[in-house]
Amino acid sequence: MRPYDHIVFQFSVHTVREPGASPQHFEFLATDGADPRRKFIESLCNALGESGNIVVYNETFESQRLSELTSWPPGFAGRTNSMVRGGLNQVERERIRKAVLDYCGQDTRAMVRLVEQLRLVSRSAGA
Repeated sequence: MRPYDHIVFQFSVHTVREPGASPQHFEFLATDGADPRRKFIESLCNALGESGNIVVYNETFESQRLSELTSWPPGFAGRTNSMVRGGLNQVERERIRKAVLDYCGQDTRAMVRLVEQLRLVSRSAGA
């Protein structure tokens, strides 16, 4: 890590295993002071599975973060302050955690709706 590096600590993913299927939602949010990268990447890989297409909101930003993770040394055991702030009690910390997850989940639900609309347009153009 270097000063001003980004640290990934949250994702929201909606997967649709086949056209017309209901989306499944997966999410991750690091809530302690440990380096979140290993848990982040393991959770993301489990959510995405082995194959399929990925639709992202901001390709440049998200692709850069994933590229950075590929160069991360697996033995890195550093600490980070992603979301944890010393002055919050447990109730407030949980309220913020829920709000952040809900907000991020809305973004990926929107991506599912976008893919559904693109499929409809594609079908009607081919008909």
